[in-house]
Amino acid sequence: NGGTAIGIAGKDFIAIGTDTRLASDYSISCRHKSRVFQMTSKSIIVATGFDADIDAFITRVRQIIVRYQQDHFKEMTVESLGLCVANTLYSKRFFPYYINILVGGINETGKAILYGYDPVGTIEDIHYDANGTGAEMAIPVLDNYFGTIHHNTVPFPYPSQEDAVNLIRDTMASVAERDIYTGDFLQVAVVDHEGKLTITEYELPAH
Repeated sequence: NGGTAIGIAGKDFIAIGTDTRLASDYSISCRHKSRVFQMTSKSIIVATGFDADIDAFITRVRQIIVRYQQDHFKEMTVESLGLCVANTLYSKRFFPYYINILVGGINETGKAILYGYDPVGTIEDIHYDANGTGAEMAIPVLDNYFGTIHHNTVPFPYPSQEDAVNLIRDTMASVAERDIYTGDFLQVAVVDHEGKLTITEYELPAH
């Protein structure tokens, strides 16, 4: 059902933006479908792709989180959530979920964590990523902005929260101009250093 997501990890915050269009072929089923899911007090999942698989996947992971809390008497950390997502995707590797996943949050030391995945659960701890139907257009923009990511001798240039949100807005606006499955509205979810989740919505260009 389309959709594009862009995630950026700062030093002590996570910003993930996703559009709200739900499309199939050349038809738009819904213009305001949220793809941001708060899983714990300090972590979120953003999913694009087949909407029914998204709902099934989120329901399954939430059930695992509840059992974890009942067994361990504590909330699942973002690292544990990342591995949980990887294992859940891998368990369906012979009939995979047709979805793209980003997991972001703040760990127990206050560090921002962002995880990206392939369809069968291969996990990667990353500074930024994009997935969905507009990923091929978004990634070059991010690579250009974070040029030093491919240099082993230069530290990663962590952006401020404002710069990260603006970069997501500009990149998503560019993608929406060119991808018919991305559009209508942009929801930017920010998890700050205290674990507080803020979701801000912006209108994307329409022609």
